[in-house]
Amino acid sequence: MGKGLFVTGTDTEVGKTWVTSLLAAAAARRISLHNAGQGTVLSNPLHLWKPIQSGSQPGDPRADSFRLLRGSGIEQTEEETVTYSLKAPLAPWMAARRAGTLIPWEELLAEGERKLASYPRLLVEGAGGLLVPLTERYTVADLAAAMGLPLLIVARTRLGTVNHTLLTIEAARQRGLRIAGVLLNGYPGDDDLALSETIEMIEQLGSVPVLGVFPQLEEEPVSMEEWEAWRDQWIEIVESRIRMDEIMSFF
Repeated sequence: MGKGLFVTGTDTEVGKTWVTSLLAAAAARRISLHNAGQGTVLSNPLHLWKPIQSGSQPGDPRADSFRLLRGSGIEQTEEETVTYSLKAPLAPWMAARRAGTLIPWEELLAEGERKLASYPRLLVEGAGGLLVPLTERYTVADLAAAMGLPLLIVARTRLGTVNHTLLTIEAARQRGLRIAGVLLNGYPGDDDLALSETIEMIEQLGSVPVLGVFPQLEEEPVSMEEWEAWRDQWIEIVESRIRMDEIMSFF
């Protein structure tokens, strides 16, 4: 059975996709370097899974599945990456209903089990926040619980994030979910004191580690060459600002 992490957020648009893709890029490089030292070559040291995305389809540069692969450099297809894509930019339950369909829960769970069994390392990105409804009965939290992977919570750095983060931590614990830690995303670099106070409050009141802070993301690349340079630059940022040793312990 594979190991890995389930990435969730305190809200939608907190940057889960970019954080997931950049963690995957940094982790894949570490794994590849380790394997090279052992004389082992793996074509895909890490697998990405986006169970459900809404608001876009594979091939659309705005799609999470597209951005996950471009940002990470992981060699897999979008079809391998995302299981269900829904047109309306809504919670999956409502997006599916508007499309005249339903998310088949048991099939989604079976796909998650298959991926865990097939890949030694799996990084899963949920949809929106932890309690976003995937069906009329089940939420992202239920999928995370079924997969048994520790949660990595992505949160903003702006005012209000302590409340949102602690609520997410509380909801996760009520459901028996293990929490690997919190990553803060989108820090503009304008108030280090406020940032340190935010980290202190989350760690003290939430009893979870804040594993690092991602700076604010600038413009996205366009060409493949730009993506490669962008990825290399961000891997260095991740290695310098994120506690990757602790994150790698889950792989």
